[in-house]
Amino acid sequence: MQDKLDLKNLNQDDLVGFLSGLGKERFRAGQIVRWIYQRGVTSFSEMTDLSKEFRRELEQRATISELRPEAVEASRDGTRKLLFRLADGQTVEAVRIPMESGRTTLCISTQVGCAMRCCFCLTGAFGLTRNLTPAEIVNQVCAASKEGPVDNIVLMGMGEPLDNLDNVVKAISILYEDNGFGFGPRKVTLSTSGLVPAMYELGRQIKVNLAVSLNATTDEVRNRLMPVNR
Repeated sequence: MQDKLDLKNLNQDDLVGFLSGLGKERFRAGQIVRWIYQRGVTSFSEMTDLSKEFRRELEQRATISELRPEAVEASRDGTRKLLFRLADGQTVEAVRIPMESGRTTLCISTQVGCAMRCCFCLTGAFGLTRNLTPAEIVNQVCAASKEGPVDNIVLMGMGEPLDNLDNVVKAISILYEDNGFGFGPRKVTLSTSGLVPAMYELGRQIKVNLAVSLNATTDEVRNRLMPVNR
């Protein structure tokens, strides 16, 4: 039996293509995206502006994944760290950070582990296990949004985002969808240890704020702290 397609791995253009294969109109993609991201549904049966026949067809061919925090740690300043267990048993974290402005920034993970091996980072000490899918990246935002509004996204949790470029770009494009979360490029920042060729490729593929983690004022010191600089 063919695996069902997780719709959270698709941006709206991808979804249009999937639905076209089912003989459905383009506007149906916008309807489904709104149900998933604006209303937070995870069951096609809840999409009441779709016909029952269409919903049954979607249930046969697709799924809507979800992540729920397995554990939450809260600090005195209101920062909340969310631990998620993935379908294969691996875990990743996201962190909600309240800002003085009253807005909330969410830091999300892009990999299980990390291959960069920066000497100050515990995640890097364990090495890279695997990349997160677009759905696993976006689902961190979905879960955190259930606790309250999220105003800004920073990709700087577990993993090096540019070491998972294709899935990260796809996830960002999903976060940008007007029918979904509607984040603009000014609201999303990607933090990197400095994979230079991938930085150029990122700029060619999508607009996003870019932050480079230096952690030193000289190459000599940075070489010791961050092997990626050598």
